[in-house]
Amino acid sequence: TNNPSLLASHALDLISGLDGGGPGSLFGLRETDAIRWRGHNPWDLADNLRGMTLAIHTGNGLPGGSYGGSIDPLELAVHPMGVDLHDRLGQLGIAHVFDDYGPGAHDWPYWNRDLRQDLPGIMATFARRPAPPARVAYRTIEPEYDVFGWSVALHRRVLEFSALRDARPGGFTMTGSGTATVTTPPRYRRGATYTVTVAGTRRRLRPDDRGRLRIEVPLGPANVVQEDTLVADATGLPDPGRRSFTTSVKITRVGTCVRPDGCRT
Repeated sequence: TNNPSLLASHALDLISGLDGGGPGSLFGLRETDAIRWRGHNPWDLADNLRGMTLAIHTGNGLPGGSYGGSIDPLELAVHPMGVDLHDRLGQLGIAHVFDDYGPGAHDWPYWNRDLRQDLPGIMATFARRPAPPARVAYRTIEPEYDVFGWSVALHRRVLEFSALRDARPGGFTMTGSGTATVTTPPRYRRGATYTVTVAGTRRRLRPDDRGRLRIEVPLGPANVVQEDTLVADATGLPDPGRRSFTTSVKITRVGTCVRPDGCRT
């Protein structure tokens, strides 16, 4: 859901309590760890789903569904979250199936039907693995992650969102604070030399034995205040002591023509 409220967070904590968890056992207390909640929230991470085959199935918790069930308070609460995600995907222009089937409960008969509808497409994807996207974008709170062969390790002081954008053989951009070590997919010729321009500064690198480049990317002074603090929530103002920086990286092979009018080397 969009910026999960304290009420919704407490409700989820109560659900985890049914399995023996205490307050904050999921992602910490919402009052002090909102960034952890957002970092696991599909609404905040929706842009990462671009290019995938997506389906959202939801009932509204009212009686009268195909498999029966009385008024279901849990599905009544879940339904608006599915609508929020559907609206967010629409805002981002991400194609998806939205199956809002009206009356229905938060129960296995409905989930089984939803799975039967989607399982053939899932199995077809396993049978014929899609090619990776030409350009990769990914946003997360994790300090280390791998996506389509791009490996990112962030060196920073606090938890916050960062983003890898427009990652392709010719370069990428990184957003965040501190520094990042970015290892590319194995797309470069071993033994060749590449000019890597980081924020206007050029250096020459050679790929490793697998054809990967390892690039150090300075982003800016590391923030000292965790993103989404109580101060920001209460005032609506940006978090004090926080900034986000974007650094562009360009990769060209030494000896490769880059002039639009053509050239020889």
